[in-house]
Amino acid sequence: LDKTKCVVIITGCDSGFGYLTAIELSKQGYHVIATCMTVDGAERLNNIVAAVVYCDVTKEECILELSSVVNHYMEENKEKKLKLWSLINNAGICTTGYIDWLPMEVYRKVMEVNYFAPIRLTKEFLPLLKGAKGARIVNLSSLAGFLSGHFMGPYSASKHALEGVGKAMREELAPWNIHVCHMNPGFMGYVYSV
Repeated sequence: LDKTKCVVIITGCDSGFGYLTAIELSKQGYHVIATCMTVDGAERLNNIVAAVVYCDVTKEECILELSSVVNHYMEENKEKKLKLWSLINNAGICTTGYIDWLPMEVYRKVMEVNYFAPIRLTKEFLPLLKGAKGARIVNLSSLAGFLSGHFMGPYSASKHALEGVGKAMREELAPWNIHVCHMNPGFMGYVYSV
């Protein structure tokens, strides 16, 4: 694998896993296109990654803008023969609470970010991923995708759903040699910078 020819999209890079992954993969020579929701997040990565894009993964116009940036970046660097090698669906929210305390909007929002957004992003970038040998889709799931408990209803439901669709995608995309995997960390605090 020639990392210098690989483009990697990572969502949710303001902090935590997305932020650290963007830095590490950039150091290794990958062309990282990172998405952020805040100005601070974007500024921290601005001179480290290939491109930073403001992206609310629940908004169609933001996903189309991200797609435009990715295609433009690859076109600008066509002499390098870049391929979209990986989509890392990292963006996520963890809203919790008892069922009788939470409005339905909370459940819908968590599902939009943690479940529907990875599907929409995968659909957007599949044509480019199919053009790379051994491409991969990495979904940041959670141990909560397997276990749940009090307060965890909205979050666990979204991660259970992500686990299910990811397993289906793994088999559906195997003929194109696209690997689909899930990362399932336990409870993690926020990591802003190192």
